[in-house]
Amino acid sequence: MAQVLDREKLDDILDALHPASESRHDAQVTRADTARKRLADCDRRLARYRAALVNSLGTSQPGHVRSAPYRFGVPIEPPWFCDREAELDVLTARMRSGIHLFVLSPRRYGKTSLIRRAMDVVEADGGRCAYANLLFATSETELATTILQTVVHDLLGRAGRARQSLETILRQLRITPKASVGADGSVSLGLDASAFASSWLDVVHDAVGLLQRSAKKHPAVLVLDELQVVATIGRKGVGRAFKALADEVTNMGIVFSGWHLAVMEKLAKGADAPLHGMGERLVLDVVPEEPMVAYLQRRDRVTGKRLDKATGRLVYRSADAQRLRGATVARRAHTTSASVPAC
Repeated sequence: MAQVLDREKLDDILDALHPASESRHDAQVTRADTARKRLADCDRRLARYRAALVNSLGTSQPGHVRSAPYRFGVPIEPPWFCDREAELDVLTARMRSGIHLFVLSPRRYGKTSLIRRAMDVVEADGGRCAYANLLFATSETELATTILQTVVHDLLGRAGRARQSLETILRQLRITPKASVGADGSVSLGLDASAFASSWLDVVHDAVGLLQRSAKKHPAVLVLDELQVVATIGRKGVGRAFKALADEVTNMGIVFSGWHLAVMEKLAKGADAPLHGMGERLVLDVVPEEPMVAYLQRRDRVTGKRLDKATGRLVYRSADAQRLRGATVARRAHTTSASVPAC
């Protein structure tokens, strides 16, 4: 009898629990359905966002590719160059006058883009400019090779338009480098480090002489970018060698450029600095608000968008408050009208 009563009680308990179990199951199904609907809605929103992004940065019509409104991370040129009219005027005026100049700024402030823009302006008037990036030079010989190769490339001409033959150029050098021509026509020069370590400065002087003679009566400019590396080459750096070079050249300007401000100050500032008194200083700050906002509006119109001035100012001030650079300002401006929707 006890077993029967226990079984009956158990059946009663199961009957009482069954509705609660079904209720919990129904609730779980409802929550799962809701979650699926929200995910589907999120997918639709993201699909619309991707389509808008592709339309603004990619292909708008068959056979027509719309260019991205901003470029950053690499040296740029018009129309992506953000107006630095005052700095450009100063730089081009010194280049044309043969005045040595230091161009200083933190990284990603547009220093190299500004210098290249100034070179284009000077060369359009008949001047001759050579740009040497010293970043990867680790020895005196590599410094000399980089500068010589830069000048030779300029004399050979751009896009295959030879100004002088390679043979004519090499005959003007006291030390003849090894020359090789690639399949694309590019010329590479090399110096034997063991043979020319003591005469590397002669190679630099010869390169400068080539540039001066090729300019004739027009301005000649040698740009030495990433100059901070000269402080780390040799036992005491080779900054004084470049001071001697700058002292000897006539009718030619040298632009010393670098981003490592502490090292550049050590090279150029102070009575004991190896390049002290060698030229004027042009220090780049962030682009001011008004020209940057005008630039953002102008470039955004390329993609068919319309950035109003008030929004542009908010984007600029937000980036400035967080000490962000121009590239981030540009990104924020372009995504302001195509933000990722919340899911």
